[in-house]
Amino acid sequence: MVGFTLSKLLTRILLGCLLLLALLSFLLLDFKPSVQNSYPVTPETALLAETFGSRLKGRALQQQHLYITLQESQALIAIGQRAFPKVQAEASMTADRATLALSYPLLAGALHLNVQASLVPEEQGDWLERVQLGSVSIPGSWVLRVLSWQASRMLGSDEVAHLIYAVEQVQLEPNRVRFRFAIPDNLKGGLRSGLPLQRFLHHEPDRTEAYLQQLQAHYLQHKSQELSSYLSVVFHAAYVHSEQAEVSAVLENQAALLALGAFFGPVHFDWLLADGHKLVLTRPGTGEVQLAGRFDLQQHFVYSAVIKALTNRELGLLAGEMKELLDTNPGRSGFSFVDLLADKAGLRFAELALQSEDSAKNLQAFFLQPRDDSDLLPEFESLHEGIQYEQFLSYYVDLDSAAYQKRLALIQQKLGAMPLYRGKD
Repeated sequence: MVGFTLSKLLTRILLGCLLLLALLSFLLLDFKPSVQNSYPVTPETALLAETFGSRLKGRALQQQHLYITLQESQALIAIGQRAFPKVQAEASMTADRATLALSYPLLAGALHLNVQASLVPEEQGDWLERVQLGSVSIPGSWVLRVLSWQASRMLGSDEVAHLIYAVEQVQLEPNRVRFRFAIPDNLKGGLRSGLPLQRFLHHEPDRTEAYLQQLQAHYLQHKSQELSSYLSVVFHAAYVHSEQAEVSAVLENQAALLALGAFFGPVHFDWLLADGHKLVLTRPGTGEVQLAGRFDLQQHFVYSAVIKALTNRELGLLAGEMKELLDTNPGRSGFSFVDLLADKAGLRFAELALQSEDSAKNLQAFFLQPRDDSDLLPEFESLHEGIQYEQFLSYYVDLDSAAYQKRLALIQQKLGAMPLYRGKD
């Protein structure tokens, strides 16, 4: 009798959970997306995003006000959609209300999560009017409380929460939203020094520092100018340590990649190391260490590999594409498919280093033999460079065009023919 009663109780609990799940799905999910929109990514897109980014970085803390135009928001949406292609988004701005709508498909597109946030002109801090999740409307004040609590919990700091509540006024104009905020002086210093991003890294900082010391020792002793020689040093060491200490080859490779970023990246990449580290680094000078005879290709390769190691996404290629689109503007070097080749090579290298224990060990073993830069990058004489704004628009139009995708396929073909990168499209 007790067993029968317990069985009935468990069955009722299970049915209750299923009914609750069904109710939540009915309230929060829809059969159709509320947004079916796609913005093209063009040189103008990258320029608009750069303009807003410069305004955010250069003026927000000093002048304590910030505005964003409708065109700039659409440019940011276009870039976001390229990073997360399943997300559809749309922004609108009037003198009465600004809205951001998002749609995300679930269950192979059978259901959709539709979200809409509305901003209203306000001088008392209640500028987020509401957030709509499916048919459920949530007051904006509740959403801000949840966001500030979650940000504080994740970062171990109240700086972002204080920044959310520092918004004092929202002014709306046709095609523009203007924010005015009051940031305390003690908070400004923390924001300038950056967020505690170290908390988001799942790696062994001591191992990163060990590989960084090996890179520095190799540089000081040999002054090698080829990137391949530095990769050989750290991944050969990663192989030895993985075998002798019986530790994860994936984690060792991640530490090695982050060390490469700290060594070849700018000084502010020191956040990749442990808090309070006492390393005094002697880094190579600009242009000193190259890939295939070019410093810019070394930077593209290393940065893309590090971004992949940090995010597990191909955001390195997106960053490279945005940089190349910006380079089509007057006075810049022009769009370069050779640079994108180095971006893709760095991404593929990091993918092989991190995707599984077997793949990680195979990459380590690759550097047990002498290697040079020709093992990292194929020939690139057939790839176009120096493409200016009008040339890009007339031939490639945007990043989704058939002509552009054909060039990316050629890059993938070149990489796929190399022993190091062979094995996956």
